[in-house]
Amino acid sequence: MLWWLKTSEKNIYNMLREEGFTRLPRRGRDEKKEFLSSVKLEAAKSEKLENKRDFFNTEDSIGVMSMLPYICDYGIDKLIEKSKYPGTKTIPKTNSILSFLALKISNFQRYGSDDLWCMDRCLGLFAFVKRLT
Repeated sequence: MLWWLKTSEKNIYNMLREEGFTRLPRRGRDEKKEFLSSVKLEAAKSEKLENKRDFFNTEDSIGVMSMLPYICDYGIDKLIEKSKYPGTKTIPKTNSILSFLALKISNFQRYGSDDLWCMDRCLGLFAFVKRLT
């Protein structure tokens, strides 16, 4: 394992203090308000996907798609639909749960490592399934 993955925040703080670094002064309310008013976040623009044939390669998540027949055979999709799990207008509960399930099946250790799975079209296709049966 890499040494910096085992290092705690306390160890880093102690090393910095030993090297002569001190804490930065706290910002006042006025400074915070000024900074926050200068920051403008824009929501990502969404696009409607075209319904056309597409081809893509995937490295590790092709096994995820092989789980769809089992999900149908055991009625897991119907259980999800009958569940009280909340859905939204944008993401129905079935797609939301399938997205979590896709990550679990793919066995990624940490979901914070977006580079590994966020652009995998196979995982997106798995979670996009509207109705499995």
